[in-house]
Amino acid sequence: MNPLQDLMANLPPDHPVRSLHNGHPRGTPPANVLRNLRHSKNLTQAELAELLYVTQERVSALERGGVARAQIGSLRRYVEALGGRLHVEVDLDGERHEIS
Repeated sequence: MNPLQDLMANLPPDHPVRSLHNGHPRGTPPANVLRNLRHSKNLTQAELAELLYVTQERVSALERGGVARAQIGSLRRYVEALGGRLHVEVDLDGERHEIS
């Protein structure tokens, strides 16, 4: 697993992002989460790209798996364009610490 998949795997069972998986296995790629979030707002890739001032191809790349290599700022802008807030946590020795 990559670091983002590790974070997703450690989300509590009732976390809202889990409900976006619609029953898919725990290992659902994080890129699918981004696509599902975008779909939940009834936005096309092109519409979201316009909000982000990037190309549709950039949104597609993020959704195809570029998440693992994406900068936190890119993910934050993606989530904020959908009306959300990105949380970054560290799980260290069984304790969670929000860092962003």
